[in-house]
Amino acid sequence: MSVIANVIALVLDELERDRTLLDRARHAFGVGTASPNPVDDCQYNVDNKYETFTQFASRLGVSRRHVADLRARGQLVVVGAGRAVRVDVAATLDRLQRQAQPGPDVVDLDARRRARAAAERVTGKRR
Repeated sequence: MSVIANVIALVLDELERDRTLLDRARHAFGVGTASPNPVDDCQYNVDNKYETFTQFASRLGVSRRHVADLRARGQLVVVGAGRAVRVDVAATLDRLQRQAQPGPDVVDLDARRRARAAAERVTGKRR
């Protein structure tokens, strides 16, 4: 492997480990910063113990349809039946927080894939 390919691989590995460095690189290349996890930004001081799908979607900053999809996948703690279904806010936020795992986003994956392809073109070797 050439020196350039080694350097690119080392840079990519370091970006995966250091979130601050990744944000600096994104800013330098004009890509923007990684989107924060909406569950982290939610208000844990809940005024209402239960909320409608629309209210809960507004709290998370997502669409009502996304909240309905979360319910269909069994990721929401809900009470009620029929049209009177409400989201148990505290229990659902706790569940979503436990499920949220930081990982590379699509831009990171695409950038790594393109960088490795460029390194392979330069060296003519696959990693």
